[in-house]
Amino acid sequence: MSTAQNIGVQLDNFYFAWEQTKLPTTSPPAVELQRLTLCREFLSKLNDAIVEETKLWATDFQNALNSIDAATQAVAKAQATGALEVTISNADKLKGGWQLQIDNRPEMPQTGSTAAIKLPPGSYIVSASGTVDDKPVNVSHAVTIAAGQSTKVPFELK
Repeated sequence: MSTAQNIGVQLDNFYFAWEQTKLPTTSPPAVELQRLTLCREFLSKLNDAIVEETKLWATDFQNALNSIDAATQAVAKAQATGALEVTISNADKLKGGWQLQIDNRPEMPQTGSTAAIKLPPGSYIVSASGTVDDKPVNVSHAVTIAAGQSTKVPFELK
């Protein structure tokens, strides 16, 4: 918009300068020159008002875009998932693997010493259970998952 207005102002100035060159060079008629000058001044003031209004509009528009961008980023951050990484330090002593449970969700059978799961941000009770020396063992921790973050939870089942 600003560029188009600038081009329009330059074009108006050109037209007036062109018309002024058409006036006789020897003592130009004062009335024609006066009318041409009045038109040029009026059009210049009109263009100045339009340019100023467009600058205000452009500033408001940019501020609105910035607000929308900030709100969009806040929503995306709030909706971002986090991750939970559980490590069992004595997994080699567990007979038949182990179970991971988050809150009251179904248990998830695990093998090896680590498990990872994506979760929405929030607070959870994370439990790990298994069998060590033919005895059932269970450990729980309260964990907070942050958006876009990975939370590590070390367990030792004994």
